[in-house]
Amino acid sequence: MKKIIRQIVHYLRRIIDTIESNFLKPANSISWLSSAIRTIMLPFKILRFIPRAQLYYLNIHLTEHCNLNCAYCDHFSPLAKEEFLDIETFENDLKRMAQLTNGYIKTIYLFGGEPLLHKDIIQFAKICRQYFLRSTITFITNGTLLMKMNDDFWQICKECNIEFIISSYPIKIPRQEIKKKAQDYGIKAVFSEYKVMWRSPLKLSGTSGIFGRFRYLINFLKCPRYICTFLMKGKIYMCPAIANIRHFNAYFSKSIPVSRKDYIDIYEAQNIEDILKYLSSPAPFCAYCDVDNNRTGYPWRASQKKIEEWADIE
Repeated sequence: MKKIIRQIVHYLRRIIDTIESNFLKPANSISWLSSAIRTIMLPFKILRFIPRAQLYYLNIHLTEHCNLNCAYCDHFSPLAKEEFLDIETFENDLKRMAQLTNGYIKTIYLFGGEPLLHKDIIQFAKICRQYFLRSTITFITNGTLLMKMNDDFWQICKECNIEFIISSYPIKIPRQEIKKKAQDYGIKAVFSEYKVMWRSPLKLSGTSGIFGRFRYLINFLKCPRYICTFLMKGKIYMCPAIANIRHFNAYFSKSIPVSRKDYIDIYEAQNIEDILKYLSSPAPFCAYCDVDNNRTGYPWRASQKKIEEWADIE
């Protein structure tokens, strides 16, 4: 019964988020109006405190760096040094997650950075499917390297039933050739158009100010990214900003903190319920996001690696 109630709550949350999103679209360029809409919707977001019925999505970086340089990347990939996920760490983490979830997560996204940069990309596909036989497994890629991948890559993706989401930025990639290749191997490939970019700015002042001590709570309720569950090296974070803030801190010599309350260690969690409860609680890091100024509509461009791309300078 508890799971059924949580499932109903999940769908109610989705309806509320859809309504808010539709109201925000025409108000996107008007700062005060966007903020007002998010504030008006706030009472309905209380449902986020109820744990989910299951773990619906899990995001994993195979690489931290990327072969593109997209401005506003909310994974901070343009700022990251070359870094590849260790395959043993990956397998240990997926084995543990399979134990906690009884081998089922609705969708597992493998990306980065650019995942196809990893020399062991085939092994990641095999391992993921080994532990999650019933889940949808998807590579999120910018597509620039797909036609350079050998036949073994395509064959393993077919055998492991791996899907592709191709972030189709306004750059030249051989779309028709990719579509044909995927079709020949019976692989589902979806092009996700990104003619404009989303900017999710940080608020460097964080907990300061009269409302600072409550900002994390309000931001958690307002945040559109609360379902972006992220697994990195044995820890689950509720969004990519927390997991990857180290790249921003290192590049700009900042010290936005990540505390023990900002993640849950999957090897300390007793069961999936511990993880679901963590995901339904605001993280202290949430105070450092400027949720009211989340905006889309920025034309795609290469990053200039200036702090203003990722933070509101006050």
